[in-house]
Amino acid sequence: MPIDIKVSFYLPFNFIIIGYGIIAAGLGAIFTRPEATPFLLIVGILMVTTHYRLNINVNKNHFNEYLWVLGFKKGKYFDYEKAEYVFLKEAKNVFTYVSKYNDSMTDIGQPRHGKEYVFKAYIKFTGQEEPAYIGSSKRLNFILKKSKEIANQLNIPIKNYS
Repeated sequence: MPIDIKVSFYLPFNFIIIGYGIIAAGLGAIFTRPEATPFLLIVGILMVTTHYRLNINVNKNHFNEYLWVLGFKKGKYFDYEKAEYVFLKEAKNVFTYVSKYNDSMTDIGQPRHGKEYVFKAYIKFTGQEEPAYIGSSKRLNFILKKSKEIANQLNIPIKNYS
């Protein structure tokens, strides 16, 4: 029986919110600009629903990492001998942002650097160099729960390297 996992959205969260706004604009345009409605709805739905998935076929010993777009799948199949374990690790995301405000008001608009820690989960397959990515979260409990569900289905252990 295949295991299908929604890994992550294709677009950043900000664009997902914009996609919902475009859908709302499309629905509002039904009465004012009906010719624009189909275009707005299609673009909004694409923005909101496009995401990455991982499909593991335990019977055939292969997995598929793919991009899901309105039911169409684009990706690659990889063969494996067996699923070894699920592992978690902590990763530091470094980002740059521009601040409008600061304490001294001298460097307004200057780039600043920030960092945050996220927990990422992977599945290690025998016969594959790279592990398969199954998700990430800023909250360890969230990604641990998702990892446990997958590990239980595959009957493999979890290793926490965070």
